[in-house]
Amino acid sequence: MIACNDGGPAPDPVGHATAGLGEEFHDLDDVRYLLRYLNITGVEEALEIVTRYFDAERLPPKTRLALEELLPG
Repeated sequence: MIACNDGGPAPDPVGHATAGLGEEFHDLDDVRYLLRYLNITGVEEALEIVTRYFDAERLPPKTRLALEELLPG
Protein backbone atom coordinates (compact mmCIF):
# COMPACT_ATOMS: atom_id res chain seq x y z
CA MET A 1 0.00 0.00 0.00
CA ILE A 2 1.22 3.48 -0.84
CA ALA A 3 1.19 6.07 1.93
CA CYS A 4 0.19 9.72 1.62
CA ASN A 5 2.44 12.51 2.82
CA ASP A 6 0.53 12.56 6.10
CA GLY A 7 1.32 8.88 6.70
CA GLY A 8 -2.19 7.69 5.90
CA PRO A 9 -2.98 5.31 3.05
CA ALA A 10 -3.07 6.78 -0.45
CA PRO A 11 -6.32 6.73 -2.40
CA ASP A 12 -6.80 3.55 -4.40
CA PRO A 13 -6.53 4.43 -8.13
CA VAL A 14 -8.44 1.29 -9.11
CA GLY A 15 -11.22 2.20 -6.70
CA HIS A 16 -11.32 5.66 -8.24
CA ALA A 17 -11.39 4.19 -11.72
CA THR A 18 -14.24 1.87 -10.95
CA ALA A 19 -16.29 4.13 -8.72
CA GLY A 20 -17.78 6.10 -11.58
CA LEU A 21 -18.44 3.05 -13.70
CA GLY A 22 -21.23 1.71 -11.53
CA GLU A 23 -23.04 5.03 -11.59
CA GLU A 24 -23.72 7.79 -14.08
CA PHE A 25 -20.59 8.83 -16.02
CA HIS A 26 -19.90 12.39 -14.96
CA ASP A 27 -16.31 12.81 -16.02
CA LEU A 28 -15.17 10.57 -18.86
CA ASP A 29 -11.84 12.39 -18.99
CA ASP A 30 -11.00 11.05 -15.52
CA VAL A 31 -12.00 7.53 -16.52
CA ARG A 32 -9.91 7.81 -19.71
CA TYR A 33 -6.93 9.00 -17.69
CA LEU A 34 -7.22 6.17 -15.18
CA LEU A 35 -7.58 3.56 -17.92
CA ARG A 36 -4.33 4.85 -19.45
CA TYR A 37 -2.62 5.17 -16.03
CA LEU A 38 -3.53 1.59 -15.15
CA ASN A 39 -2.63 0.43 -18.67
CA ILE A 40 -6.05 -1.10 -19.23
CA THR A 41 -6.50 -1.78 -22.93
CA GLY A 42 -9.57 -3.99 -23.16
CA VAL A 43 -13.19 -3.94 -22.07
CA GLU A 44 -13.02 -7.36 -20.41
CA GLU A 45 -9.90 -6.35 -18.49
CA ALA A 46 -11.65 -3.17 -17.30
CA LEU A 47 -14.78 -5.09 -16.31
CA GLU A 48 -12.68 -7.62 -14.40
CA ILE A 49 -11.35 -4.76 -12.27
CA VAL A 50 -14.76 -3.07 -11.94
CA THR A 51 -16.37 -6.28 -10.71
CA ARG A 52 -13.81 -6.54 -7.91
CA TYR A 53 -15.59 -3.53 -6.41
CA PHE A 54 -19.14 -3.76 -7.78
CA ASP A 55 -21.55 -6.65 -8.24
CA ALA A 56 -21.51 -7.51 -11.96
CA GLU A 57 -25.24 -8.16 -11.97
CA ARG A 58 -25.94 -4.63 -10.74
CA LEU A 59 -23.81 -2.80 -13.31
CA PRO A 60 -25.96 -0.94 -15.81
CA PRO A 61 -25.54 -1.82 -19.52
CA LYS A 62 -24.27 1.72 -20.12
CA THR A 63 -21.12 0.80 -18.18
CA ARG A 64 -20.09 -1.75 -20.80
CA LEU A 65 -21.17 0.57 -23.62
CA ALA A 66 -19.08 3.43 -22.23
CA LEU A 67 -16.05 1.16 -21.83
CA GLU A 68 -16.50 -0.11 -25.38
CA GLU A 69 -16.47 3.49 -26.57
CA LEU A 70 -13.40 4.36 -24.48
CA LEU A 71 -11.50 1.17 -25.32
CA PRO A 72 -12.00 0.51 -29.02
CA GLY A 73 -10.72 -2.72 -30.44
